[in-house]
Amino acid sequence: DLLPDAVKTNMAELSHLDTYVCIEEGWNSVEITAKAKVDEYTWVKLEKRVVLDDVKGDKAEAVVSIILDMLDKLKKIKKMWR
Repeated sequence: DLLPDAVKTNMAELSHLDTYVCIEEGWNSVEITAKAKVDEYTWVKLEKRVVLDDVKGDKAEAVVSIILDMLDKLKKIKKMWR
């Protein structure tokens, strides 16, 4: 289980905003998909693949940092959309 409770809480808070994060762990990589509903008919989707051997330092911290960055980008896109 890569995700600390702080991120799970953050994601739970975002779920009512129609924002979702999916993490798929592969053999040596993690696929992260984040999507947000920006209006009644439109979703924005961000995808990132992280090769774990390329990560220097704590791999879980790196993944969490990327997820938080993606969520931040989605928030900015949602604000600009409106």
